[in-house]
Amino acid sequence: MFTTLKHMSILVVLSVAAVAQFQQAELSCPNDQAVGVGLSVSGKTLATVSMNGASVGTNGSVCLFQRRGADWKRSKYVATLSTSDGAFLRSVSIADNGTVVVAGAPGGNTTLGAAYVFVEPATGWANATETAKLTASDGSAGNVFGGSVSANANEIVVGAYGFEAAQGAAYVYTEPKGGWVSGTETAKLTASNGQAGDAFGYSVAVNGPRIAVGAENIRHMGNEGTVYVFQEPIGGWTDMTETAQLTESVENVYIARTVAEVGDTIATGLWSDGSSSPGAVVYVEPPGGWVSTDTPTAVLSVSDPHSGSGLSASLGLISDAIILGYPMAASGWRFRKIDGAAYEFVKPASGWATTQGGVKMVPKNGKASGASVAMQGRTVFIGSPNAPVNKTRQGAVFVFSGVKPN
Repeated sequence: MFTTLKHMSILVVLSVAAVAQFQQAELSCPNDQAVGVGLSVSGKTLATVSMNGASVGTNGSVCLFQRRGADWKRSKYVATLSTSDGAFLRSVSIADNGTVVVAGAPGGNTTLGAAYVFVEPATGWANATETAKLTASDGSAGNVFGGSVSANANEIVVGAYGFEAAQGAAYVYTEPKGGWVSGTETAKLTASNGQAGDAFGYSVAVNGPRIAVGAENIRHMGNEGTVYVFQEPIGGWTDMTETAQLTESVENVYIARTVAEVGDTIATGLWSDGSSSPGAVVYVEPPGGWVSTDTPTAVLSVSDPHSGSGLSASLGLISDAIILGYPMAASGWRFRKIDGAAYEFVKPASGWATTQGGVKMVPKNGKASGASVAMQGRTVFIGSPNAPVNKTRQGAVFVFSGVKPN
């Protein structure tokens, strides 16, 4: 366990408990399959990636739900967003209090990939195609542009981890004064030490004037994965390399496949070769600003031996909690059901500290639960793309009441 790590002196132990009794709602899209492949929430609106009809994997769209009232118990499906050119959407982010959705279509070896922006009309969300299509000025087939996306009120970041023999890149788009229109990037972000195969851009997150980009394959002191932090210059975003690199000093630890940020905190999913539990790594910005470090503020490790192998498939972060998704987690009698789960860690009053445990959430009727996760306040959303709905693997998003902080 992580008690052996030299740079971590505090260990807080939390119990692991299944809390299916807190499940609020189960959301499914009409006529779609694999609902919950990806998801994002902002304001009263939830966006989730799904596959249209029987041709799963060939025509992805974004399904929107809105809550009615204070919680999601009375939420309803409101719209399906798709592309005018039939591109297969795979990643999604929603921002600006639920009025802007960006979805990535990474394409394949013969297509360029793109990100599609959808803006809510004055009359409210309805079935629609994109408002704008974003591409890379130096795009080429195989770049996997759109494999990851993140949006806030005025910026969109798109990862292209296949760029230049998988060295990778990330592209920043700033909203024009007249609103979103089709175009190429405002700025391109790269790693100062980038090499072929690093997969820079596998994960991205934007938080005001700061962007975090994960490179899951870069080697560092016997580990894999680095999170690169970019701070917006005074004059606005421009082509640049990183402000800081966030890594881990413990051997055989793997990070950066998932990344999230809020306020002064960046979190990334963690996996090891078996000597340590899976979980997440948390970095808190120093008083003087972000600098390169291999000493995280905290490591959150899942103590449940049935969490399933490998890095958490998804991660969500708010100011006082983190949620991790594990689609291969086991539950049920003698843990014979491999239906997936999510684990929530609540920030202690004294701040993030190395923690072993997590509260386990197992959706009723879920399959591959944890393929995607998100949080909003004390509400947790868990994507379960193989959940049986209407006697098919239609998939669903399960809504839970999260754990209240101490």
